[in-house]
Amino acid sequence: FTYNKVYRKITTLFFFYITNIVVFSFDFTDIIYSRFTQKRMTFDVFKFVGNEEGIVGLIPVFLRDYWYIFLLFLATVGLFIFVNSRLSDKQLANYPQFFVVRALPALIIFLALGFLTARGGFQLRPISSVNVSAHAMPRHYIYVTNTPFTLIKSIGKSALELKSYFTEKEADRLCYTIWHAAPGSQIDKRNIVILIMESFSAEHSKMLNPKLERSLTLNLDSIGGLGRMMLFYANGTRSMEGIPAIIAGLPTWMNGEYITSPYADNKITALPALLKKQGYSSAFYHGGQNGTMNLLPFTQLAGFERYFGRSEYGNDTHFDGSWGIFDDYYLPYTAREMSKLDTPFLATVFSLSSHHPFYLPDHYRKMYPKKAGKSMPESIEYADWALGKFFAEAARQPWFDNTIFIITADHAACSTDPYYQTCHARYTIPLVIFDPKQQIDTICKPFGQQIDILPTILEMIQFPNDYFAFGKSLFNDHPPYAVNFLNGIYQMITESHILLFNGMELTGYYDRREDPFMENDLKETVNDDNYELLLLKSIIQQYNRDLILNRLTIE
Repeated sequence: FTYNKVYRKITTLFFFYITNIVVFSFDFTDIIYSRFTQKRMTFDVFKFVGNEEGIVGLIPVFLRDYWYIFLLFLATVGLFIFVNSRLSDKQLANYPQFFVVRALPALIIFLALGFLTARGGFQLRPISSVNVSAHAMPRHYIYVTNTPFTLIKSIGKSALELKSYFTEKEADRLCYTIWHAAPGSQIDKRNIVILIMESFSAEHSKMLNPKLERSLTLNLDSIGGLGRMMLFYANGTRSMEGIPAIIAGLPTWMNGEYITSPYADNKITALPALLKKQGYSSAFYHGGQNGTMNLLPFTQLAGFERYFGRSEYGNDTHFDGSWGIFDDYYLPYTAREMSKLDTPFLATVFSLSSHHPFYLPDHYRKMYPKKAGKSMPESIEYADWALGKFFAEAARQPWFDNTIFIITADHAACSTDPYYQTCHARYTIPLVIFDPKQQIDTICKPFGQQIDILPTILEMIQFPNDYFAFGKSLFNDHPPYAVNFLNGIYQMITESHILLFNGMELTGYYDRREDPFMENDLKETVNDDNYELLLLKSIIQQYNRDLILNRLTIE
Protein backbone atom coordinates (compact mmCIF):
# COMPACT_ATOMS: atom_id res chain seq x y z
CA PHE A 1 0.00 0.00 0.00
CA THR A 2 3.01 2.30 0.34
CA TYR A 3 2.95 2.65 -3.44
CA ASN A 4 -0.74 3.49 -3.56
CA LYS A 5 -1.15 6.89 -5.28
CA VAL A 6 -3.70 8.21 -2.78
CA TYR A 7 -1.56 7.16 0.19
CA ARG A 8 1.54 8.74 -1.32
CA LYS A 9 -0.25 11.99 -2.13
CA ILE A 10 -1.59 12.29 1.42
CA THR A 11 1.75 11.55 3.07
CA THR A 12 3.58 13.85 0.66
CA LEU A 13 1.12 16.67 1.35
CA PHE A 14 1.13 16.45 5.14
CA PHE A 15 4.60 15.16 5.96
CA PHE A 16 6.61 16.82 3.26
CA TYR A 17 4.98 19.89 1.79
CA ILE A 18 3.18 21.27 4.86
CA THR A 19 6.09 20.54 7.23
CA ASN A 20 8.61 22.30 5.00
CA ILE A 21 6.30 25.21 4.20
CA VAL A 22 5.77 25.82 7.94
CA VAL A 23 9.54 25.86 8.43
CA PHE A 24 9.90 28.28 5.50
CA SER A 25 7.26 30.55 7.06
CA PHE A 26 9.23 30.82 10.32
CA ASP A 27 12.41 31.64 8.41
CA PHE A 28 10.79 34.39 6.34
CA THR A 29 8.87 35.83 9.30
CA ASP A 30 12.11 36.07 11.24
CA ILE A 31 13.70 38.18 8.51
CA ILE A 32 11.51 41.01 9.84
CA TYR A 33 10.95 39.91 13.44
CA SER A 34 14.67 39.68 14.18
CA ARG A 35 15.13 43.32 13.18
CA PHE A 36 13.10 44.34 16.22
CA THR A 37 14.26 41.74 18.76
CA GLN A 38 17.92 41.60 17.65
CA LYS A 39 17.82 37.81 17.94
CA ARG A 40 16.51 34.78 16.14
CA MET A 41 13.02 33.64 17.07
CA THR A 42 12.87 31.35 20.09
CA PHE A 43 10.07 29.21 21.48
CA ASP A 44 8.82 31.92 23.83
CA VAL A 45 7.37 33.71 20.78
CA PHE A 46 4.43 31.28 20.93
CA LYS A 47 3.64 32.41 24.47
CA PHE A 48 3.70 36.01 23.30
CA VAL A 49 1.38 35.37 20.34
CA GLY A 50 -0.93 33.24 22.46
CA ASN A 51 -1.32 36.01 25.06
CA GLU A 52 -1.48 38.97 22.68
CA GLU A 53 -5.03 40.13 22.01
CA GLY A 54 -5.57 41.68 18.60
CA ILE A 55 -2.47 40.13 17.03
CA VAL A 56 -4.57 38.47 14.30
CA GLY A 57 -5.91 41.86 13.25
CA LEU A 58 -2.37 43.07 12.67
CA ILE A 59 -1.52 40.34 10.17
CA PRO A 60 -2.92 42.31 7.17
CA VAL A 61 -0.87 45.33 8.31
CA PHE A 62 2.36 43.34 8.36
CA LEU A 63 1.57 41.73 4.99
CA ARG A 64 1.00 45.17 3.49
CA ASP A 65 4.14 46.74 4.96
CA TYR A 66 6.39 43.78 4.21
CA TRP A 67 4.76 42.58 1.01
CA TYR A 68 8.14 41.90 -0.61
CA ILE A 69 8.98 39.29 2.05
CA PHE A 70 5.59 37.66 1.52
CA LEU A 71 6.14 37.54 -2.26
CA LEU A 72 9.60 36.04 -1.74
CA PHE A 73 8.04 33.42 0.55
CA LEU A 74 5.40 32.54 -2.07
CA ALA A 75 8.05 32.32 -4.80
CA THR A 76 10.18 30.01 -2.66
CA VAL A 77 7.22 27.75 -1.87
CA GLY A 78 6.26 27.69 -5.54
CA LEU A 79 9.78 26.74 -6.60
CA PHE A 80 9.94 24.08 -3.89
CA ILE A 81 6.67 22.49 -5.07
CA PHE A 82 7.65 22.72 -8.75
CA VAL A 83 11.06 21.06 -8.29
CA ASN A 84 9.64 18.30 -6.12
CA SER A 85 6.81 17.59 -8.57
CA ARG A 86 9.36 17.06 -11.34
CA LEU A 87 11.00 14.25 -9.40
CA SER A 88 9.35 11.08 -10.70
CA ASP A 89 8.73 8.16 -8.39
CA LYS A 90 7.82 5.76 -11.23
CA GLN A 91 11.05 3.84 -10.78
CA LEU A 92 10.29 3.37 -7.10
CA ALA A 93 6.71 2.29 -7.82
CA ASN A 94 7.68 -0.21 -10.55
CA TYR A 95 10.64 -1.67 -8.71
CA PRO A 96 9.95 -2.10 -5.00
CA GLN A 97 13.29 -3.85 -4.66
CA PHE A 98 14.88 -0.51 -5.53
CA PHE A 99 14.07 0.64 -2.01
CA VAL A 100 15.96 -2.26 -0.42
CA VAL A 101 18.92 -2.30 -2.77
CA ARG A 102 19.61 1.41 -3.14
CA ALA A 103 17.26 3.64 -1.16
CA LEU A 104 17.56 1.99 2.25
CA PRO A 105 21.37 2.22 2.48
CA ALA A 106 21.19 5.79 1.20
CA LEU A 107 18.56 6.58 3.83
CA ILE A 108 20.73 5.15 6.61
CA ILE A 109 23.74 7.17 5.45
CA PHE A 110 21.59 10.30 5.11
CA LEU A 111 20.15 9.91 8.62
CA ALA A 112 23.61 9.35 10.10
CA LEU A 113 25.01 12.42 8.39
CA GLY A 114 21.92 14.41 9.34
CA PHE A 115 22.26 13.41 12.99
CA LEU A 116 25.96 14.28 12.99
CA THR A 117 25.30 17.64 11.32
CA ALA A 118 22.43 18.48 13.69
CA ARG A 119 24.56 17.91 16.80
CA GLY A 120 27.48 19.82 15.24
CA GLY A 121 30.13 17.11 15.14
CA PHE A 122 31.62 14.36 17.28
CA GLN A 123 32.14 16.49 20.42
CA LEU A 124 30.66 15.38 23.77
CA ARG A 125 27.83 17.94 23.87
CA PRO A 126 25.64 18.95 20.92
CA ILE A 127 25.92 22.53 19.71
CA SER A 128 23.50 25.13 21.04
CA SER A 129 22.82 28.81 20.41
CA VAL A 130 25.73 29.90 22.59
CA ASN A 131 28.23 28.19 20.27
CA VAL A 132 27.74 30.98 17.76
CA SER A 133 30.19 33.09 19.79
CA ALA A 134 33.07 30.92 18.57
CA HIS A 135 32.32 31.52 14.90
CA ALA A 136 31.32 35.17 14.48
CA MET A 137 31.81 38.66 15.81
CA PRO A 138 29.07 39.75 18.25
CA ARG A 139 27.18 41.95 15.80
CA HIS A 140 27.00 39.02 13.35
CA TYR A 141 25.57 36.42 15.75
CA ILE A 142 22.09 36.83 14.34
CA TYR A 143 23.29 35.93 10.82
CA VAL A 144 25.11 32.73 11.80
CA THR A 145 22.18 30.88 13.37
CA ASN A 146 18.87 29.96 11.70
CA THR A 147 15.32 30.13 12.97
CA PRO A 148 14.35 26.41 12.99
CA PHE A 149 17.51 25.68 14.97
CA THR A 150 16.87 28.34 17.62
CA LEU A 151 13.19 27.35 17.91
CA ILE A 152 14.04 23.70 18.50
CA LYS A 153 16.91 24.46 20.87
CA SER A 154 14.81 26.79 23.01
CA ILE A 155 11.93 24.37 23.66
CA GLY A 156 11.64 23.95 27.42
CA LYS A 157 14.71 26.11 28.05
CA SER A 158 13.13 28.91 30.07
CA ALA A 159 14.15 27.39 33.40
CA LEU A 160 17.36 28.63 35.03
CA GLU A 161 20.15 26.54 36.53
CA LEU A 162 21.77 27.12 39.90
CA LYS A 163 25.33 28.35 39.44
CA SER A 164 28.19 27.77 41.84
CA TYR A 165 30.99 30.04 40.67
CA PHE A 166 31.48 31.08 44.33
CA THR A 167 30.21 30.37 47.81
CA GLU A 168 27.13 32.42 48.70
CA LYS A 169 29.19 34.67 50.98
CA GLU A 170 31.70 35.37 48.24
CA ALA A 171 28.92 36.14 45.75
CA ASP A 172 27.20 38.49 48.21
CA ARG A 173 30.49 40.24 48.89
CA LEU A 174 31.00 40.95 45.19
CA CYS A 175 27.43 42.02 44.50
CA TYR A 176 24.98 42.65 47.30
CA THR A 177 21.21 42.72 46.70
CA ILE A 178 19.86 43.75 50.10
CA TRP A 179 19.72 47.51 50.50
CA HIS A 180 19.56 49.09 53.91
CA ALA A 181 17.80 52.33 54.66
CA ALA A 182 19.75 55.19 56.17
CA PRO A 183 19.37 55.28 59.98
CA GLY A 184 16.51 57.50 61.06
CA SER A 185 15.22 58.03 57.51
CA GLN A 186 12.01 60.01 57.21
CA ILE A 187 10.22 59.42 53.92
CA ASP A 188 9.67 62.45 51.69
CA LYS A 189 6.22 61.70 50.29
CA ARG A 190 6.63 63.15 46.82
CA ASN A 191 4.41 61.97 43.96
CA ILE A 192 6.27 59.84 41.43
CA VAL A 193 5.46 59.71 37.72
CA ILE A 194 7.33 57.27 35.47
CA LEU A 195 6.93 57.82 31.74
CA ILE A 196 8.02 54.84 29.64
CA MET A 197 8.33 55.92 26.01
CA GLU A 198 8.00 53.15 23.45
CA SER A 199 11.24 52.51 21.50
CA PHE A 200 12.93 55.81 22.44
CA SER A 201 16.64 55.28 21.72
CA ALA A 202 19.58 57.40 22.79
CA GLU A 203 20.27 57.63 19.06
CA HIS A 204 17.27 59.94 18.59
CA SER A 205 18.36 62.58 21.12
CA LYS A 206 20.92 65.21 20.18
CA MET A 207 21.86 65.55 23.85
CA LEU A 208 22.91 61.88 23.88
CA ASN A 209 23.94 61.61 20.23
CA PRO A 210 25.69 64.90 19.36
CA LYS A 211 26.45 63.81 15.78
CA LEU A 212 22.71 63.89 15.04
CA GLU A 213 21.90 66.77 12.69
CA ARG A 214 18.48 67.36 14.19
CA SER A 215 17.09 65.96 17.43
CA LEU A 216 13.95 63.87 17.09
CA THR A 217 13.17 64.37 20.78
CA LEU A 218 13.07 68.14 21.31
CA ASN A 219 10.66 67.96 24.24
CA LEU A 220 12.57 65.16 25.94
CA ASP A 221 15.82 67.09 25.52
CA SER A 222 14.20 70.25 26.86
CA ILE A 223 12.93 68.50 29.98
CA GLY A 224 16.32 66.84 30.35
CA GLY A 225 17.91 70.28 30.31
CA LEU A 226 15.69 71.34 33.20
CA GLY A 227 16.50 68.19 35.15
CA ARG A 228 19.17 65.57 34.61
CA MET A 229 19.52 63.59 31.38
CA MET A 230 21.94 60.69 31.03
CA LEU A 231 22.81 57.68 28.95
CA PHE A 232 21.01 54.56 30.05
CA TYR A 233 20.96 50.91 29.03
CA ALA A 234 17.87 48.78 28.57
CA ASN A 235 18.01 45.36 30.19
CA GLY A 236 16.18 43.73 27.27
CA THR A 237 15.00 44.15 23.70
CA ARG A 238 11.23 43.90 24.22
CA SER A 239 8.61 45.82 26.16
CA MET A 240 7.85 43.00 28.57
CA GLU A 241 11.52 42.74 29.38
CA GLY A 242 11.88 46.47 30.00
CA ILE A 243 8.79 47.14 32.11
CA PRO A 244 9.52 44.59 34.89
CA ALA A 245 13.09 45.94 34.98
CA ILE A 246 11.81 49.49 35.51
CA ILE A 247 8.93 48.79 37.90
CA ALA A 248 10.33 45.87 39.88
CA GLY A 249 14.05 45.94 39.18
CA LEU A 250 13.63 42.53 37.52
CA PRO A 251 15.87 42.03 34.48
CA THR A 252 15.33 39.25 31.95
CA TRP A 253 18.67 37.46 32.08
CA MET A 254 17.20 34.25 30.70
CA ASN A 255 15.40 32.91 27.65
CA GLY A 256 11.88 34.31 27.55
CA GLU A 257 10.11 37.00 29.54
CA TYR A 258 9.81 36.91 33.31
CA ILE A 259 6.00 37.09 33.20
CA THR A 260 5.78 33.86 31.15
CA SER A 261 8.63 32.08 32.94
CA PRO A 262 8.32 29.37 35.63
CA TYR A 263 9.07 32.10 38.20
CA ALA A 264 6.14 34.38 37.35
CA ASP A 265 4.32 33.57 40.60
CA ASN A 266 7.32 34.45 42.81
CA LYS A 267 6.91 37.16 45.40
CA ILE A 268 8.66 40.23 44.02
CA THR A 269 9.87 43.60 45.23
CA ALA A 270 8.11 46.28 43.17
CA LEU A 271 7.59 50.00 43.57
CA PRO A 272 3.75 49.99 43.91
CA ALA A 273 3.76 47.37 46.68
CA LEU A 274 6.66 49.00 48.55
CA LEU A 275 5.11 52.46 48.40
CA LYS A 276 1.62 51.28 49.29
CA LYS A 277 2.94 50.49 52.77
CA GLN A 278 3.94 54.16 52.99
CA GLY A 279 0.45 55.42 52.09
CA TYR A 280 0.87 55.79 48.31
CA SER A 281 -1.91 55.13 45.82
CA SER A 282 -0.89 53.80 42.40
CA ALA A 283 -2.05 53.50 38.80
CA PHE A 284 -0.69 52.16 35.52
CA TYR A 285 -1.70 53.78 32.22
CA HIS A 286 -1.37 52.25 28.76
CA GLY A 287 -3.65 53.07 25.84
CA GLY A 288 -3.49 49.59 24.31
CA GLN A 289 -5.83 46.63 24.58
CA ASN A 290 -6.24 45.80 28.26
CA GLY A 291 -4.79 42.31 27.83
CA THR A 292 -1.85 43.28 25.65
CA MET A 293 1.66 41.97 26.44
CA ASN A 294 0.52 40.51 29.77
CA LEU A 295 0.65 44.03 31.18
CA LEU A 296 -2.51 43.67 33.25
CA PRO A 297 -1.43 40.54 35.20
CA PHE A 298 2.07 41.94 35.69
CA THR A 299 0.81 45.26 37.07
CA GLN A 300 -1.44 43.33 39.45
CA LEU A 301 1.54 41.21 40.54
CA ALA A 302 3.58 44.37 41.08
CA GLY A 303 0.87 45.85 43.29
CA PHE A 304 -0.68 48.59 41.16
CA GLU A 305 -4.11 49.42 42.53
CA ARG A 306 -5.63 50.60 39.25
CA TYR A 307 -5.07 49.93 35.53
CA PHE A 308 -6.19 52.32 32.80
CA GLY A 309 -6.22 50.87 29.27
CA ARG A 310 -8.06 51.44 26.04
CA SER A 311 -11.32 50.27 27.63
CA GLU A 312 -11.12 52.84 30.45
CA TYR A 313 -10.27 55.62 28.00
CA GLY A 314 -13.66 55.06 26.43
CA ASN A 315 -13.30 56.91 23.11
CA ASP A 316 -12.41 54.70 20.17
CA THR A 317 -12.50 57.58 17.71
CA HIS A 318 -8.93 58.12 18.92
CA PHE A 319 -7.96 54.50 18.19
CA ASP A 320 -4.98 54.19 15.84
CA GLY A 321 -6.37 51.10 14.12
CA SER A 322 -3.67 48.76 15.36
CA TRP A 323 -2.32 49.01 18.93
CA GLY A 324 -4.41 51.50 20.86
CA ILE A 325 -5.11 55.18 21.52
CA PHE A 326 -2.89 57.77 19.80
CA ASP A 327 -0.33 59.20 22.23
CA ASP A 328 -1.26 62.87 21.87
CA TYR A 329 -4.76 62.05 23.09
CA TYR A 330 -3.80 59.51 25.71
CA LEU A 331 -0.83 61.15 27.43
CA PRO A 332 -2.64 64.41 28.37
CA TYR A 333 -5.59 62.28 29.47
CA THR A 334 -3.35 60.47 31.96
CA ALA A 335 -2.20 63.80 33.44
CA ARG A 336 -5.82 64.76 34.09
CA GLU A 337 -6.65 61.33 35.52
CA MET A 338 -3.76 61.56 37.97
CA SER A 339 -5.52 64.48 39.62
CA LYS A 340 -8.20 61.99 40.71
CA LEU A 341 -5.69 59.82 42.57
CA ASP A 342 -5.10 60.18 46.28
CA THR A 343 -1.75 61.81 47.02
CA PRO A 344 0.97 60.83 47.34
CA PHE A 345 0.77 58.60 44.29
CA LEU A 346 2.89 56.50 41.97
CA ALA A 347 1.75 56.69 38.35
CA THR A 348 3.35 54.89 35.42
CA VAL A 349 2.50 55.79 31.82
CA PHE A 350 3.54 53.58 28.90
CA SER A 351 3.21 55.16 25.44
CA LEU A 352 2.57 53.17 22.24
CA SER A 353 2.54 55.26 19.05
CA SER A 354 6.27 54.93 18.26
CA HIS A 355 5.76 51.29 17.29
CA HIS A 356 5.25 49.60 13.97
CA PRO A 357 3.12 50.27 11.90
CA PHE A 358 3.99 53.86 12.94
CA TYR A 359 0.59 55.39 12.28
CA LEU A 360 0.26 59.15 12.77
CA PRO A 361 -3.12 60.78 13.41
CA ASP A 362 -4.68 62.85 10.62
CA HIS A 363 -4.65 66.10 12.61
CA TYR A 364 -0.90 65.76 13.20
CA ARG A 365 -0.18 65.08 9.52
CA LYS A 366 -2.21 68.16 8.58
CA MET A 367 -0.13 70.25 10.97
CA TYR A 368 3.08 68.80 9.52
CA PRO A 369 2.23 67.83 5.92
CA LYS A 370 5.79 66.71 5.17
CA LYS A 371 5.47 64.00 7.81
CA ALA A 372 3.66 61.23 5.97
CA GLY A 373 4.20 58.74 8.78
CA LYS A 374 5.03 55.03 8.38
CA SER A 375 8.60 55.39 9.65
CA MET A 376 10.27 55.08 13.02
CA PRO A 377 11.87 58.58 13.04
CA GLU A 378 8.57 60.32 12.31
CA SER A 379 6.72 58.30 14.94
CA ILE A 380 9.42 59.18 17.50
CA GLU A 381 8.96 62.89 16.71
CA TYR A 382 5.21 62.48 17.07
CA ALA A 383 5.50 60.65 20.41
CA ASP A 384 7.90 63.35 21.63
CA TRP A 385 5.33 65.98 20.62
CA ALA A 386 2.74 64.05 22.64
CA LEU A 387 5.19 64.02 25.58
CA GLY A 388 5.26 67.82 25.37
CA LYS A 389 1.46 67.89 25.50
CA PHE A 390 1.58 65.68 28.61
CA PHE A 391 3.84 68.12 30.44
CA ALA A 392 1.77 71.11 29.32
CA GLU A 393 -1.28 69.45 30.86
CA ALA A 394 0.58 68.17 33.92
CA ALA A 395 1.93 71.66 34.71
CA ARG A 396 -1.67 72.82 35.19
CA GLN A 397 -2.44 70.11 37.76
CA PRO A 398 -2.24 70.76 41.52
CA TRP A 399 0.17 67.86 42.11
CA PHE A 400 2.81 68.94 39.57
CA ASP A 401 5.22 70.86 41.82
CA ASN A 402 5.39 68.06 44.38
CA THR A 403 6.25 65.35 41.84
CA ILE A 404 9.42 63.60 40.70
CA PHE A 405 9.30 62.68 37.01
CA ILE A 406 11.28 59.78 35.53
CA ILE A 407 11.34 59.46 31.72
CA THR A 408 12.92 56.49 30.00
CA ALA A 409 12.20 53.86 27.32
CA ASP A 410 11.08 50.25 27.39
CA HIS A 411 13.84 49.33 24.93
CA ALA A 412 15.80 50.85 22.06
CA ALA A 413 14.62 50.82 18.45
CA CYS A 414 16.27 48.92 15.63
CA SER A 415 18.75 51.15 13.82
CA THR A 416 20.45 51.55 10.44
CA ASP A 417 23.45 53.27 12.02
CA PRO A 418 26.40 50.82 12.29
CA TYR A 419 27.33 52.08 15.75
CA TYR A 420 23.82 51.59 17.14
CA GLN A 421 23.80 48.08 15.72
CA THR A 422 26.72 47.02 17.93
CA CYS A 423 26.04 44.68 20.83
CA HIS A 424 26.27 47.43 23.44
CA ALA A 425 24.89 50.53 21.69
CA ARG A 426 21.75 48.70 20.54
CA TYR A 427 20.63 48.88 24.20
CA THR A 428 21.19 52.62 24.72
CA ILE A 429 18.16 54.62 25.81
CA PRO A 430 17.64 57.96 27.59
CA LEU A 431 16.94 58.58 31.24
CA VAL A 432 15.59 61.90 32.45
CA ILE A 433 15.02 62.76 36.11
CA PHE A 434 13.06 65.99 36.50
CA ASP A 435 12.10 67.61 39.79
CA PRO A 436 10.22 70.93 39.43
CA LYS A 437 11.40 71.89 42.92
CA GLN A 438 15.13 71.48 42.51
CA GLN A 439 18.01 70.67 40.18
CA ILE A 440 19.29 67.09 40.19
CA ASP A 441 23.03 67.51 40.61
CA THR A 442 24.20 64.73 42.94
CA ILE A 443 24.20 61.73 40.57
CA CYS A 444 27.55 59.95 40.81
CA LYS A 445 27.40 57.71 37.73
CA PRO A 446 28.00 58.43 34.01
CA PHE A 447 25.41 55.81 32.99
CA GLY A 448 23.01 53.26 34.44
CA GLN A 449 20.55 50.52 33.54
CA GLN A 450 16.79 50.07 33.88
CA ILE A 451 17.02 48.04 37.09
CA ASP A 452 18.72 51.05 38.74
CA ILE A 453 15.48 53.07 38.59
CA LEU A 454 13.81 51.37 41.57
CA PRO A 455 16.64 51.98 44.07
CA THR A 456 17.21 55.48 42.66
CA ILE A 457 13.60 56.51 43.30
CA LEU A 458 13.63 54.99 46.77
CA GLU A 459 16.78 56.88 47.66
CA MET A 460 15.34 60.15 46.32
CA ILE A 461 12.32 59.92 48.63
CA GLN A 462 14.43 58.58 51.54
CA PHE A 463 12.53 55.30 51.72
CA PRO A 464 12.77 54.24 55.39
CA ASN A 465 12.84 50.43 55.09
CA ASP A 466 15.31 47.82 53.87
CA TYR A 467 14.49 46.27 50.49
CA PHE A 468 15.74 43.83 47.86
CA ALA A 469 17.14 45.09 44.54
CA PHE A 470 19.38 43.80 41.75
CA GLY A 471 20.12 47.37 40.65
CA LYS A 472 22.09 50.17 42.29
CA SER A 473 21.00 53.72 43.02
CA LEU A 474 22.42 56.33 40.64
CA PHE A 475 23.32 58.37 43.73
CA ASN A 476 25.48 55.51 45.04
CA ASP A 477 29.20 55.64 44.31
CA HIS A 478 29.39 51.96 43.33
CA PRO A 479 31.08 51.66 39.88
CA PRO A 480 28.41 51.66 37.16
CA TYR A 481 27.64 48.68 34.95
CA ALA A 482 24.82 47.31 32.83
CA VAL A 483 23.98 43.68 32.07
CA ASN A 484 21.89 42.24 29.22
CA PHE A 485 21.21 38.74 27.94
CA LEU A 486 20.63 37.80 24.31
CA ASN A 487 21.10 34.67 22.21
CA GLY A 488 22.46 32.78 25.21
CA ILE A 489 25.18 35.39 25.86
CA TYR A 490 25.48 37.64 28.91
CA GLN A 491 26.86 41.09 28.18
CA MET A 492 28.30 43.38 30.84
CA ILE A 493 29.07 47.02 30.05
CA THR A 494 31.39 48.83 32.44
CA GLU A 495 33.06 52.22 32.24
CA SER A 496 36.07 50.74 30.48
CA HIS A 497 35.11 47.40 28.94
CA ILE A 498 32.42 45.26 27.32
CA LEU A 499 32.36 41.59 28.40
CA LEU A 500 30.59 38.71 26.65
CA PHE A 501 30.11 35.52 28.66
CA ASN A 502 28.22 32.34 27.73
CA GLY A 503 27.78 31.07 31.29
CA MET A 504 30.89 28.92 31.12
CA GLU A 505 33.64 31.02 29.61
CA LEU A 506 34.46 34.52 28.46
CA THR A 507 33.67 34.80 24.74
CA GLY A 508 34.58 38.45 24.19
CA TYR A 509 36.34 41.35 25.93
CA TYR A 510 36.50 44.78 24.29
CA ASP A 511 37.79 48.22 25.17
CA ARG A 512 34.64 50.34 25.41
CA ARG A 513 36.42 53.66 24.83
CA GLU A 514 39.00 52.71 22.20
CA ASP A 515 37.03 50.02 20.36
CA PRO A 516 33.33 51.04 20.33
CA PHE A 517 32.64 48.88 17.27
CA MET A 518 33.94 45.79 19.10
CA GLU A 519 36.42 44.70 16.44
CA ASN A 520 39.49 43.87 18.57
CA ASP A 521 38.78 41.02 20.98
CA LEU A 522 41.05 41.15 24.07
CA LYS A 523 39.74 38.06 25.86
CA GLU A 524 43.12 36.34 25.70
CA THR A 525 44.50 39.05 28.01
CA VAL A 526 41.89 38.42 30.74
CA ASN A 527 42.85 36.43 33.83
CA ASP A 528 40.47 34.39 35.98
CA ASP A 529 40.76 36.96 38.77
CA ASN A 530 39.57 39.84 36.54
CA TYR A 531 37.21 41.87 38.76
CA GLU A 532 34.69 42.59 35.99
CA LEU A 533 34.39 38.90 35.15
CA LEU A 534 34.08 37.94 38.82
CA LEU A 535 31.38 40.58 39.29
CA LEU A 536 29.41 39.32 36.27
CA LYS A 537 29.60 35.74 37.53
CA SER A 538 28.36 36.79 40.97
CA ILE A 539 25.44 38.69 39.40
CA ILE A 540 24.43 35.63 37.36
CA GLN A 541 24.77 33.32 40.34
CA GLN A 542 22.63 35.51 42.57
CA TYR A 543 20.00 36.15 39.88
CA ASN A 544 19.54 32.45 39.16
CA ARG A 545 19.57 31.53 42.84
CA ASP A 546 17.08 34.19 43.89
CA LEU A 547 14.60 33.39 41.12
CA ILE A 548 14.82 29.61 41.59
CA LEU A 549 14.53 29.80 45.39
CA ASN A 550 11.90 32.58 45.34
CA ARG A 551 14.11 35.02 47.26
CA LEU A 552 13.20 38.30 45.58
CA THR A 553 12.08 40.00 48.78
CA ILE A 554 13.57 40.39 52.26
CA GLU A 555 10.45 39.13 54.02
